[in-house]
This record gives sequence, C-alpha cells and structure tokens, in this order.
Amino acid sequence: MDTRFATPLSVSLLAAAAFLQVAHSSPATAGDTARYQAHVDYLAADAREGRGVGTAGIEQAADYIATHLKQAGLEPFGVNGTPFQPFDLVTEVRWVEDGTHLHLSSPSGSEDCTLEKAFVPMSQSVSGTFDAPVCFAGYALRAPDQGYDDLAGLDCAGKVVVALRYEPRAQDPASPLDGKRPVPQSAIAYKARQLQERGAIALILVDGSDSGTSHHLPALNRDAQVAGMPVLALERGVAQRWLESAGVDLGEEVRLIDETFQPRSRSLPGLRARGAVEMERERAKTRNIVFALPGAGDLANEWVVLSAHYDHLGWGGVRSMAPGVHAVHNGADDNASGVAALLLAADRLGASLPAISNRRSVLFLSCSGEETLLAGAQFYVEHPLHPLAQTSAMLNMDMVGTLRDSELYVLGADSSPEWLSVLEPGARSLGIKIGATGSGYGPSDQTPFLARGIPAVQFFTGAHARYHSPEDDANMVNARGGARIAALAVDAVSRLATRPARLRFAAVDVPRALEGDYRHGAASLGTVPDYASMGASTGGARRSRSVAASQIAANSGGRAGKAT
Repeated sequence: MDTRFATPLSVSLLAAAAFLQVAHSSPATAGDTARYQAHVDYLAADAREGRGVGTAGIEQAADYIATHLKQAGLEPFGVNGTPFQPFDLVTEVRWVEDGTHLHLSSPSGSEDCTLEKAFVPMSQSVSGTFDAPVCFAGYALRAPDQGYDDLAGLDCAGKVVVALRYEPRAQDPASPLDGKRPVPQSAIAYKARQLQERGAIALILVDGSDSGTSHHLPALNRDAQVAGMPVLALERGVAQRWLESAGVDLGEEVRLIDETFQPRSRSLPGLRARGAVEMERERAKTRNIVFALPGAGDLANEWVVLSAHYDHLGWGGVRSMAPGVHAVHNGADDNASGVAALLLAADRLGASLPAISNRRSVLFLSCSGEETLLAGAQFYVEHPLHPLAQTSAMLNMDMVGTLRDSELYVLGADSSPEWLSVLEPGARSLGIKIGATGSGYGPSDQTPFLARGIPAVQFFTGAHARYHSPEDDANMVNARGGARIAALAVDAVSRLATRPARLRFAAVDVPRALEGDYRHGAASLGTVPDYASMGASTGGARRSRSVAASQIAANSGGRAGKAT
C-alpha cells in the first residue's frame, strides 16, 4: 500500500466530511432498487438449488458474487491472490450399523441393546470402543459460577459415564440456573469435553423426563458440535431397568436433584458397559469470498469488515421449518438479501472511498457455512487473511429483505458505546428507524468476530413465516428497502473507515457454547425465533410475528410475541 501521497490529517478529515455529506444526499435510487432485485433474483433462483453446500448452485453463486465484487473495483483477497478462501464442511453424518453396538451388564444379568430401538449414537459422537465400569454423573453439568457442579469430587477416570440430558429444573423460571433458556454448559459437546478432561472414556445420555416424548431417541444432526469421545443416547425404559439393578431409581434421582439442587454423582458398583460406535462424516469443499478495498494514509493498516453470508439450506434438512419436505429452499431473505446489499454497497464504496486520502482498508466478506454453526466465519477468524488485531469494526447484513415501516434492527449495538453515533446520522437521512439491541451473540456471522473482541453488529429486518422454508422466494423481498439498507451500510462503512479513532469495544458476556441442550427431540415447535430479542436482559427468545401454522405451535395455540 502506497502512503507517500497522504495529506495532513486536517485536510483528510475535511475530505472525509465532504464525502459523507454527499453520501447523506445519495439515498437508494430506482436503479439501485432494480439492481438489488436482480441480484436477489439470480441468487434465489431455483437453479441455484438453495445454495446448499455441495450443490452446483452454491458454486455458481460464489462465482457470481466474486465477479460483481471485482467489477466494483475491489481486489481479490483470498488464498494465493484468488477471490476465495476454501475450507471443508460436514454435509452428512451417519453411524455404521455393523460397527455400532452396546452391551450392558449388571449383577442381575446383561442385555444386548438394539440399535435404533434401545440406543443410538449421538450426533456429537466420535468413533471409538469402550469396555469399562460405570458411574452416574447426574446431569454431568459443571456450572460452579452458578453454584452447581455434578463433577466435583466424582472419579470418572477410565469409566463410562451415565448422565441425564439437559439441566436441573430445565424450563423453570425460578431455577438457580437460567431456567428460561438452556445454560451453555448443558450443551452435550461441552459436557463430554469436561468429562474427557477428567478421564472418562464414553458418555451415555438418558432423558430424565417421564413424559411420552422422552422415549424418542434423537435424530442425527450434521450441525452438532463434535465431542472427543463416544456419546450415545439410551432409551429411558432400558436405562431405568439397568440402573435399578444397582439400586438407582432414575425418576427419584431426577426429583431429588431438581428439588435440592444438589448433585448425586457416584460410582455404580456392578454395572459395566461395553460397546463401539463407528461414525462417518461426509465433507464437502466450500469457500468464503474475500475482497479488499485497500486503505490509504495513516489509517491504511486498520480494517473495517462488511459481510453477508451467501449459503442457505439447499433442499431442506434438519434446519428447515418444513421438516421432511424435499424442496428447494431459495433463501431470498436468508441471505440473498444481505448479499445483494453487499454488492450494492461495494459498487458505491469502490467508486467513492478511494477519493479519501486517509482511510482504513475495507474487507468485503461473504461466507459459506453460516447455516452450519457459522462455519465459514469461524474458519475466517481462525485463519484470517488480514490482521484481526487491526480490525476496528465489523458490520454483518443477514436477512435485510423485509424492511417494514422503515424499522431496522441493529443486533450487537452493545458491543461498542459508539455504534449509534456511527449509524444514526445516515439512518436519519435515509428515513430508517434503528432499533438497537443486545450483545450481538447469535446465529449469524458477527458472532465469531465478537468473540475475538471486535465491535460487531448485524443489520436485520425481522423474522417471518417464510424463514427456513421453501416459501422464502425472490418475489417476497422488499427490494427498495434492501437498497436503502445498502445505502446505510455505505454511510456506516465510510464513517468507520475515516473516523480518527477506532470504536471502543465494550466487554460483553461471552457464552462458552452458543446453545445448550434443547428439548427438540423428534418434533418441531414450528416457531420462528425473533432474533431481535435475543440480547434482551429478560432472557429467552420471543417468537416472531409469524408462527408456522402447519406445525405444532399453531395447533397448540402458540401466539406470536410470547416468551418461549
């Protein structure tokens, strides 16, 4: 980067101010709206196959995005000078029947368990064998900061651990734990890691609930975080018979732990578990798209990131709101809308920012794998192509295609006390009303950046019944609203690139896992989470304005706007 012609700071600031004044007077035009719609039409066409990882459609989408970013005058900033950063992603997980078995023994006898009836491997499981004595670890929950630790004093070295799923008094608002939502430490992979650190060799999980749904063994989920040991789910009735032979009444254990909030972990003499799990995980290659607009002057070595993920659900799957339906999920709002805004913003910024002689570099990042535990963004922060320590801010656009009443949610505004001073001037000039909320931790690509101490926000126009369904099509997108949000992104990035000081990062509570162990089982509630409420101090997540009428929530009287 050549900084020989940088002007003095005062002149640079005047130039930046002049540019911003022009930006304020340049709202979205009819041409912007048409270009925005054209981008969404291409990305959300049936021919793109829902931009599922491993499809030809997502590769076409990646090439389309890269072509347009290059036409905007940006520099390819991927691996080896290409526009791309490739990585591998799990596309399918399954067990191998011949290599998976479980045998339980006790003083009163033994039992060969039937796969898919008495037990199944969990999605978090790795392949491995075990043959060892057994201990009981309650919920296997280690949350000492909240006054609860099932693992304190438990000798589980060299043993198979039997534990309950979830957490004590789950869904109880009066619980000493959160109660209103699962604590992160209840995540299965987190429990397994804690046990492995203490020498355990396998984990057998049981649903402690005696409700009818407790007997459903969980289906595999390719998106689950992988543990470091074999992890199995055992049908409650089988577990009850086995544990009773060691004097353990499963229902009574649950009652006592929940009532007293005291662990009851202990060895179970005479019980032994022998088994094996063989898991196969298919992987597909995918790629992030990375371009840069190099900075200039004294600020050139600092960075602003503008992002929007381009993958979606393909032909459906476990994350679809229409489970079992094999149909293209076009993801027009999620997230062709964000990519279209990114491309419009790139056109404007590529044409205007180079006139400013003292400015930060801007990274344009479009990640794949967002729908799979933010895999692309997580890979990027672990293998950055620009110094993360020199990143001053990150702005992510995800689901910005349904602007209603000019209301835009800005998730993560709490990550810096200066976000509103950056965003509100442009929003006022564009007639956009900002609803700023929360720490920003949630299911989109700003989260890995926040975890690295970088101020980051997500632009979001709200959830709807088409979310993660085959009905999220291009004709439902508010293109004029999307173009207005792109104009706001231009204004915000311009301010971030030219302000003298970096944004101050406000420390926020970083969860050790994004999710606890939810009671999903084999059914779907059919509710659409309102991500705008996820940072609220009251906990939980509101349902959105819409409920999927064909699913359980609607049939049981579920209403929008209530805490779940």
